[in-house]
Amino acid sequence: NRLSPVFITSASSMGRAKQERLVRFMERGGHALIAPVLPELDENYAPCTILRDRLGATDTLNSGSVASRVTIAGVVNINNNGSLFVSGRIPRQAKVVGIDEISGKPLAWEVGVGRGKALFLGFNWSHGSREQGQMLRNLLSRLGLVPRVECDNQNLWVVLRTSGTRSMLFAMNLLTSNARARIRCRPGWSKGMIDAGEHDVPAMSVKCIPLTTGCRK
Repeated sequence: NRLSPVFITSASSMGRAKQERLVRFMERGGHALIAPVLPELDENYAPCTILRDRLGATDTLNSGSVASRVTIAGVVNINNNGSLFVSGRIPRQAKVVGIDEISGKPLAWEVGVGRGKALFLGFNWSHGSREQGQMLRNLLSRLGLVPRVECDNQNLWVVLRTSGTRSMLFAMNLLTSNARARIRCRPGWSKGMIDAGEHDVPAMSVKCIPLTTGCRK
């Protein structure tokens, strides 16, 4: 079975052992989304480019305050409320999946690593718009992630917890007005998505929704 994809939030420094572990993870079949930069130093701030060298990429450069129009994974004109990091040179076998339309420079690309895959995203954002969420979903789908929870109201936070053949959905409404949503989920004991129904969640509250193997699929 394929290893579950991981999302690595990286900085200019990353421990040597962690870089080596991430490379091993991908080489044996793991898929990783790495953002917003590739590390060039270890935990002691000594030069260390194990991850970058294995991917075959060069450094990433902050585009600064230059005007940009971000398109990534098929999502156009994504709200750029953070920083963009363009790649100096991408790996020869890499496929570009995101660009700054104004400069034409690559912001996101994917490349095979052994039996696995790396997807680099040179974008650091403050989450606050639908296209940002769609971008993240599209990128994770490219890595083979299968959603376990679906909610048609993005203002609700929904978490699934399972123990044996019993599961509980926690629908969290952190806003000051009531919210309504239809929720679907796939617990570990279910072969497919379960329709958990429509639910009203009062303002500033958490609604608990129990699930068992008797739930309709």
